[in-house]
Amino acid sequence: MSATATDPTLLQQLEPGCAGEPAARAACAALCAHYENFSLASIFLPGRLRPALQAIYAFARFSDDLADEPLGGLAGAELRAARRSRLTHWLALLDGLPGTAERHPILFALNLAAARHGLPLTECRRLLLAFLADQEPPDYPDDQAVLDYCRNSAAPVGRLLLALNGMRPEGPDYRRLAPLADAVCAGLQLANFWQDLSRDLPAGRLYVPRSRLERHGLPADPARLLAAGPAVAPLLAELSEWTLELLAAAGPLTRDLPWRFALEVRMFAGGGVCVTRRSAALGARLLRVRPQVGRGAKLAIALGALWPAPPSRRSQSAILRP
Repeated sequence: MSATATDPTLLQQLEPGCAGEPAARAACAALCAHYENFSLASIFLPGRLRPALQAIYAFARFSDDLADEPLGGLAGAELRAARRSRLTHWLALLDGLPGTAERHPILFALNLAAARHGLPLTECRRLLLAFLADQEPPDYPDDQAVLDYCRNSAAPVGRLLLALNGMRPEGPDYRRLAPLADAVCAGLQLANFWQDLSRDLPAGRLYVPRSRLERHGLPADPARLLAAGPAVAPLLAELSEWTLELLAAAGPLTRDLPWRFALEVRMFAGGGVCVTRRSAALGARLLRVRPQVGRGAKLAIALGALWPAPPSRRSQSAILRP
């Protein structure tokens, strides 16, 4: 186990113990209650799948918090080292399943979900590897480098959801739908990147491919890009188009999914489309302001999931390269 095991404060967070299945379910449900779009989307799923879905999202949310939350007065290399220590310890607990299940409610719930629904926990491991990679300043030379990052940081959740709905990696349906699910998850990740520019750039994080920055004559330095002003607007419009192309893969994907799972996917994809369009509408102000999604917009997303628009031709270009 990592050095975190010698720190009683961190050990209390990472290994509080779990009294059993009811406590594990309650912990996951409480964490998911704060997860963006989760409570609305999850009502569409069959009740028998909801605990497993909550376990997946609780694991992703908790792991993301370990990678990103502030730690007292730590900063710079010291902060990154502390986060890496926590993530490494959490990864060791994941790798130790099922023997480590009783050390944390989320691990208990995730282990149950994996056993009952055949979830490939290797996808959870890929998430943690992405979060560990995030402890160094991002540097992506081109679009494919960003999409490769998304394969670990976002695509695992989509693939876990395919498995939750009875598809196995060796099966033809999984192999056919996984690239579309990867595209949707990448689109959601990109939508999150662009809406968080006003937070990420001051923190020194820049997920825009250098090739796109160079094409627009913009600096690859976060602080200088933050000061670029109106000159950044054409780049932001281009990034929005790229994101919408990926999210359009939700159309062909959901046509071959069980109807309740299709609603779930359309709900999240619709949220990504809404955020992307609102980010684009802000133009250069996106560097200073984070877009907001109110109740009216969330209702429109729900209605769009129930009555989807006809598929767009742009979805044909959204499949990611292997």
